[in-house]
Amino acid sequence: MDLGDELLRARVGAARTAIEALSVGKIMADCRRSLSKLGALEERSGPPDSSNFGHFEALIQLLQHPYVSGICGVNKSFLGSPSSRAHVDLVGMYDGKPAWMVVSDRNPKHVSWPELRSRAEILVQAAVANPVTRPDFLIFYFARGVERGVAESFKSEFSEYQIEVDDLHKFSEVEAGEWLLVDEDQEEESLSSSWISLPVKAAVMYRLKVAPASVFEGEVINANEYTESIVGIVEHGLEESGFYRILKDVSRDWGGRSERVELVNLDTTALIGLVCGISNGVASSLAWCSVKQLQKKYSSFGHFFKTQALLELERPFLREVAMIFKERQPMVSQFAWKEFDSIVSVIGGPDEQRRAAALHDCLKPFIVPDNPSERVMALPQTGRIHGKHKIVFGTGDSSQAPTLTSNISFVRAAIAKGMALGFIEHRPLALTRD
Repeated sequence: MDLGDELLRARVGAARTAIEALSVGKIMADCRRSLSKLGALEERSGPPDSSNFGHFEALIQLLQHPYVSGICGVNKSFLGSPSSRAHVDLVGMYDGKPAWMVVSDRNPKHVSWPELRSRAEILVQAAVANPVTRPDFLIFYFARGVERGVAESFKSEFSEYQIEVDDLHKFSEVEAGEWLLVDEDQEEESLSSSWISLPVKAAVMYRLKVAPASVFEGEVINANEYTESIVGIVEHGLEESGFYRILKDVSRDWGGRSERVELVNLDTTALIGLVCGISNGVASSLAWCSVKQLQKKYSSFGHFFKTQALLELERPFLREVAMIFKERQPMVSQFAWKEFDSIVSVIGGPDEQRRAAALHDCLKPFIVPDNPSERVMALPQTGRIHGKHKIVFGTGDSSQAPTLTSNISFVRAAIAKGMALGFIEHRPLALTRD
């Protein structure tokens, strides 16, 4: 085996490790598979210098940026005009907002301004053409940087799009390809032994704003004004439960943080998960029952409840949600709360209704008016895309908040239309009538 083949194998192996290490929130499973297939294809193309493997590595380098998340598309194309299509390397979220990302690992000497301008114009045309797929940002990531003349032309000719140069100098790559904030005055670091073949400080990223800013940035709530809700929970006898600890976390003073508070939008499925019997102590008894026994109570859903009970014992739902609430302030659209309330009042058991009442007292300051974003409302009505889902997910979208949901059919349908949508998936749970 010659040195070129050995180098390629090493880089391919490191790239595979980096792809596998990407978190669930960073990239969807089908996109992860697409990247793996792309890497295998590049591996068969020959030595790194004679293939597009450098571009592939630059893709993964960008994926590891801390502001990049929710990747739902790899190598996508969008109609820019009747005679042109815009190619996008990655479709996802950047700093919580929808973004199209274009990557280049070309030698800066070979990045010509006329060629770059033409591509940027096509991308801008495609970005503003359709309200459903329209991103907030176009990200241009040059792994090897660009020459000064190109940089100045870019900022000058696209100034109407509020172009910003993201300062990648405040990040540095470390082992396993992670990026960390570092002191801007820190001396240049030597290249680590991680797979990244280019120092991050050589890269430059341009961010074009192509959509108006979200109307609602999220209100920081001082929940201390609602301490009576905690008193009410204690009166309900829930003070020792995991449910109470969740509500105590939610009711803390979110206004005490110096930085912007991140939000998470709770849909109906998430609210049901918080109060249902399975996540609140009933799972053990259900797990011991046979499917036949459960079918007597839940009819054809006996197998579903058995499966959910076993999963709950393995991965408690409230524990997973508690981790989210440590970092994100909850919000609930009025539509989602009304739908949840009507479901619990009809089929919820006494304990589930009691928890729902306590949850309402706690979430009262976080229930916001329905304010769906234009792009989500522009989604065409289909079997999986209903008006009520557009209201709930759209309200989260306009607030730059991912939606905590088990309604993955809607998410996949939206993504199939070319939309980048922020979401956090949880497993489906149902009321047990306990």
